[in-house]
Amino acid sequence: MMWVKVELYKKIEVGTDRLGNPRTVYSDPYYINGRLTQWNADDVNLYGRELTKTTRKLLTPSRKLETNHVIGIEGLKYKIKYIEDLGRFKLCFIERFNYEV
Repeated sequence: MMWVKVELYKKIEVGTDRLGNPRTVYSDPYYINGRLTQWNADDVNLYGRELTKTTRKLLTPSRKLETNHVIGIEGLKYKIKYIEDLGRFKLCFIERFNYEV
């Protein structure tokens, strides 16, 4: 199993803009280990094709994950859609987004 370095950013709300939209900034990265896992046929049947074609799975032993975190892997940024606690590990369903942190 190959582990990769994962950057973990936390969203911090710093107020609102002139239109009342929330303004957020991101904290300095905290580094954890993680592994991107593959979808299989059982996952597609269980979660549906819409979820499996737009998201990836990240397996990590870190306990610091929350849904308001942003993840950076190999220069790409992902938001956490869902976290499943598996005891010793956490399985995160992550979706890529295109703007910079």
